[in-house]
Amino acid sequence: MHNDSSASKQFAIEMGARVRPLSRPTLGRYIRAARRRTKMSMNRLAELAQVSLSYVVQLEHGDKKKPSTGVLEAIARALELDEDGRWALFQLAGVEVPAPTPTVEELRHGLTPNQRYTLIRAEPHLAAYFDSRWNLVAHNSAHERAFPGLAEVGNEQLWMFTDEARDVLLDRDHEIAIRIACLRGRLAMSPNTDWADELLGALEAYPEFRRRWSRDERMAFGRGPADPFMTLLDPVTRQPYLVRVNEFVTGKCGGYALHGFIGCKEVGHHAEVA
Repeated sequence: MHNDSSASKQFAIEMGARVRPLSRPTLGRYIRAARRRTKMSMNRLAELAQVSLSYVVQLEHGDKKKPSTGVLEAIARALELDEDGRWALFQLAGVEVPAPTPTVEELRHGLTPNQRYTLIRAEPHLAAYFDSRWNLVAHNSAHERAFPGLAEVGNEQLWMFTDEARDVLLDRDHEIAIRIACLRGRLAMSPNTDWADELLGALEAYPEFRRRWSRDERMAFGRGPADPFMTLLDPVTRQPYLVRVNEFVTGKCGGYALHGFIGCKEVGHHAEVA
């Protein structure tokens, strides 16, 4: 007695059909099928994903076995894949699917009582938590007084170009240079640049940022111990003062690492207004 598989194959042969062995799904075939469904050319996919045409050809032919997370994210966006499609793309590439970045509200809700108490305990020094995109998650009253308007703007990078920042940051040019270098550094490390596109789009509204971004290619991955001081002007007393800054990655909030800021006021050291 023949099994069903043998019988089906024999039937196909008798009908003159050409029998081909079945193949498992691959990354290349998946990308090609998704591209063809949207009637997208290889050239267009390469353009949208910001890779070369030869790279797309190699991907679809299976010559690129494990592309980077950033490339996979770009391809998923270019092909407008839904969550299931994106998951399948990463699984076929053998790459772990990045967890979605929590919103600021989710991070605030996830702060532990100890993390909140740490901010209060730091008084009269400046203390705050930020996410990896420089969005303010929480801060103490000393930090709020030192950086007026930051809570309303919500993002430190954007706040740097406000009138409030111009008023209280006595070394604003230097601080902006640090932030832009760190932004380049985080872009280099980040596998998912959706947040970066959004932030850069908002920063482009400031001509000063566009000039600085175009002329300075420096990259940094933190403030560093060689540059510890920030010079501020008290918005109430109009007296300048120094703070020793420590920026660091602190404990996780719901599995997501927060960026901590501590600014210790230097007792007996008074900055001078230029």
